[in-house]
Amino acid sequence: MSSQDGVICGWHVDTGEKLLQVRHGRSVNAVAFYPDGRFLASAGEDKLVRGTQIPEADE
Repeated sequence: MSSQDGVICGWHVDTGEKLLQVRHGRSVNAVAFYPDGRFLASAGEDKLVRGTQIPEADE
């Protein structure tokens, strides 16, 4: 879900559609889903924590 280039991407499992892309200035150290599954929290070496709403995929 993340990499050393500071970009987090998430895809729909069934369709392969890219649902989100979040950029940090540096490497991403941690990602976590909120309990309701609608948000993603990420923390990076840029010393930022980002909260991102995950869009609903078209069925």
